Amino acid sequence: MQKTRKSPKVWGHSLMPGPQDTTTIFETTSLAAPCSRNSTRRWPRPSKRPTQPLRILDLGCGTGLEIEALLESAPNASITGVDLSENMLEGLRARYADHMNQITLVTDSYLTMPLGRQAYDYALSVMAAHHVLHDTKRELYKRIRAALKPGGKYIEGDSVIPTVLEPQFLAEYHEQVAGLPQAEDGQYHIDVPFSIETQRALLLEAGFQDFQVLWERDRNVVWNIAVYVATA
Repeated sequence: MQKTRKSPKVWGHSLMPGPQDTTTIFETTSLAAPCSRNSTRRWPRPSKRPTQPLRILDLGCGTGLEIEALLESAPNASITGVDLSENMLEGLRARYADHMNQITLVTDSYLTMPLGRQAYDYALSVMAAHHVLHDTKRELYKRIRAALKPGGKYIEGDSVIPTVLEPQFLAEYHEQVAGLPQAEDGQYHIDVPFSIETQRALLLEAGFQDFQVLWERDRNVVWNIAVYVATA
């Protein structure tokens, strides 16, 4: 993947998620239904801890900031983390040294690596897919759905924008990549978030069902953040 992380110049960095917003998403886990609200947090939590070990796929896991909440919700979980950056994964290994018997790490692109079939109870992506364009994201969602067991859940927390602004963000994306060399997998790491409506459509087109928005930062801002879940 071409490493050219930029943001749309029209809207600027001041509208991007801040550290506190990112922390909220990292700690957003909905690993069982029905969910209840924990009084000390702003995100759905499992009403009961799972008694059976869960298999969880974490796409673009980075240093694993979300894994603490996963292990809190499902202490017996078996987690597979995927990330392109070996340096990030080294940080994850150090952070969770006492849990590495539960965590398998893969240095690869989730866009191209095999994800398996009906192998996982849950899959999640946290601030890791807002640079992926429509067709590629739809195909990714199809592969994620195939990797989930029947009734499994896919949880995504990421940047979202109003539908009316999507054409402008996409036009700016294409303007930025026009002068760049071809990326190995055709994907440039340039922020091009979609609306919640587009995310819902892509997931449903990929065969998911029961799309539900779990949390939003502020739907009245240009650069919003949302967490949503869909069922395989």
